[in-house]
Amino acid sequence: MKRPRQAVSLGEILLGVAILAVTFLAMIQMFPTSYAASDQSGDVITASHLAQACMDREMARSYDKLVSLPAVTETLTGSSLGATVSKDFSVSVQVNRPSTDRARITVSVQWKQRSQDLPKELRLESTRVRP
Repeated sequence: MKRPRQAVSLGEILLGVAILAVTFLAMIQMFPTSYAASDQSGDVITASHLAQACMDREMARSYDKLVSLPAVTETLTGSSLGATVSKDFSVSVQVNRPSTDRARITVSVQWKQRSQDLPKELRLESTRVRP
């Protein structure tokens, strides 16, 4: 006895293709989102390294030199950082003296996101006590 031939109808093929197309489009739409998140996290990492380097530089100074320095703002480009950075980072260092034996150091790094005109900012603060 012969078995009846099992075939796939045109409707089933079209339904399968439609499901694959929707899945494929959903996967393609994830790439720009993940690229933007990766770009933003790279900027935050670069800004945090800049802030920490500036803070380390200021904390290495003697207390008297530290409190006598004026507020400084630098704009650092990729070439001045010795790296391939596509953005300009503005780094400002301020030293405040809330009391005669303390100095508060604030390092602020600002940059603009590629997709937005709003500036982003990372701020690092520390307190230094007169020895």
